Amino acid sequence: MRAARFGSDQRFLWRYSHNHWFFFAQQIGFLVTSLIGIWVWIIDPLLDRLFQEPA
Repeated sequence: MRAARFGSDQRFLWRYSHNHWFFFAQQIGFLVTSLIGIWVWIIDPLLDRLFQEPA
């Protein structure tokens, strides 16, 4: 879900960055939290599984 939200955030930032500063700042916050969520829930577990030492 967060990965899909990331794409939505990018489109919003491109479209509205010049007109509404409050919404721009809000979307920057959403973008940052989406990136953190992608790292925590998708990338980090994948890296843990890839580099896990065999028992």
